[in-house]
Amino acid sequence: MRLAAFRKRLGVKYLSEEMAEIFLLKICGMIEDEGYDACLQKSIPNLRIQGDKTTNPEVMDTYELVHAVAVEEGKPVPDVILDFGKAARACGIGETGLSGSILNRKYGPFLRYCFIITDAPLDCDPALTGNLCDGCMACVCACPGHAIGENGPDTWQCSVYYKGAHRSNPFMTEDFLEGDPEREQILNGEKRFDAESARALYPKLNFLPNTQWGYSACLCGRKCDVACYRHLVGEL
Repeated sequence: MRLAAFRKRLGVKYLSEEMAEIFLLKICGMIEDEGYDACLQKSIPNLRIQGDKTTNPEVMDTYELVHAVAVEEGKPVPDVILDFGKAARACGIGETGLSGSILNRKYGPFLRYCFIITDAPLDCDPALTGNLCDGCMACVCACPGHAIGENGPDTWQCSVYYKGAHRSNPFMTEDFLEGDPEREQILNGEKRFDAESARALYPKLNFLPNTQWGYSACLCGRKCDVACYRHLVGEL
């Protein structure tokens, strides 16, 4: 249990909350020292634009940006959240796969990225050509919670099984959901979840020690990404 939480700290907390911030601050400082503007953009996983009702499996819940105030008169209101998926595609990093992950030719879906919006003149990489996702459906077949369909991921369904509701979760106890009439259906990945039912189950998905940074450990093994990587790149 401690090992799984430790891996989550190294794989997500350290990369997204520490290394990304250090990188952004240093590079933005270099750009501004040259007289250009630089606006850093780090992903805030549980922040959504108004009207976006999706969730992120890595956090317990999400909230919408509904109020923003300019830092001073004449400055724009910071009420725009960069769409990291669209930005990644525009920058030539990769393209969106069926599972919703950004796919890269070298790293498959195993990417974490941040952005800087600047007016500095920069040489640009060419846009990607061709399709990385060939519709093989490997991610669809691999997901224990049946959270990916022909039209992409069901994020609420994904959040429940990401947090370990499937019987393949190695930390599941015998008394998990004991007495629940839908227990077998949930453990087999057959129950369909929406925002209300997913949130209701979250408190019971408490298989690991609580952490101070708010991320949830991945207990489905990211089988969709593993299957995708093997198909696109090769064995891990």
